[in-house]
Order: sequence, then C-alpha cells, then structure tokens
Amino acid sequence: MKREHKQVLMALFIAFIMVASAVGFALLRNTPIGGQQTPTFPNVVERVLSNEERLYILRSGKSLIEFLYPENCTGCFEKRGIYERFVTSPEFKDYVVLETAVGENVTADWIVMAYTGDQISLEHVNSTEDLMKIFCDSSVVKPNICILEEV
Repeated sequence: MKREHKQVLMALFIAFIMVASAVGFALLRNTPIGGQQTPTFPNVVERVLSNEERLYILRSGKSLIEFLYPENCTGCFEKRGIYERFVTSPEFKDYVVLETAVGENVTADWIVMAYTGDQISLEHVNSTEDLMKIFCDSSVVKPNICILEEV
C-alpha cells in the first residue's frame, strides 16, 4: 500500500510541475523584456528617427520611407504630400512608416524595405501610383492591393 501511495504522490508532483511550468511560460511570454514598453509609431513621424527606432520599424515588418529635405526645397511639400497620402491610405497604413523632417545638409529620398533591407531611391516618384508600383514590386509582405494588381 505504501508503494502505491508514493506512486500517486509522485504522479501528482509531476502533474503540478507541468502545469506550473506552462503557467510560468505564459506569464513570461506576455511580459516585455526588461520591463520596457515596445514603441509604437504613427504612420507619419515628423522628426529624424534614431537608428534603433529605424531598426525596430523594419524588424516589425514595416517598410520605412525616409524623406529628409533642406529648408529651401521648392518641390518638397508636394512630394511629402504624395508620401503622406500613400502611408495613411487604408491599403498601406499597416505596411509603411514615413519619416520626414527638414534638415540642414541632409537629404534622403528613399524607401527601405522590411525583411530585405533594400534601399530604393524615390527620386523620380511623381504620384502615389509610382510609389505603389515600387512598393509592390519590392516588398516581401504585400497588402491585398498589390496581389490584386498582379492578377
């Protein structure tokens, strides 16, 4: 009888360890690493991002349009409008973030693709259709509108 009693206790102990480890893993999975909150970014960021912020955006699966222009730029507001309409459109808002700012001696006009890190110049983009074509041709993860265009 004592041997059966020990076996039952051992089985209960093993079951307890299994359940406790599953609960512990679930709690650790939902806890941010180091107690840090994961940053969230709007579709349009009106400042220069740090390298860590750029990496976070790209690692989250979103592409990044970097549009930095000098203060005396004449056609930049029109181009910025094209980029803003693109990244805030319902089709692309979950796929692209726009970084835009006025800077001295700094210019950038390209899109960095998520997953591949490819940097594609946007110098000759004149419409959201041009931008959509570049994005759909280069992106690894495509929104439904890109897939429909391919068909």
